[in-house]
Amino acid sequence: MKIKKEQGRKSKLTPQEKAYILIIKEYLGLSNKETAELASLLNLTKEEISYKTVERLHSDPDVFVILYNLLP
Repeated sequence: MKIKKEQGRKSKLTPQEKAYILIIKEYLGLSNKETAELASLLNLTKEEISYKTVERLHSDPDVFVILYNLLP
């Protein structure tokens, strides 16, 4: 599967970090704000992220490809 890169600012997070954060969010049943706070509290990422970043992970094509490849 090929992904066409969109215009805009380069992401602070790697695709692996994005997928990891989204999996944790869904597994623990957290809100976007709670997930952003947890990520900074536990140092899950190199950069501090906002709840808006977590919200945008649902439509991120990199995360889609990673999760698609994880499922049988």
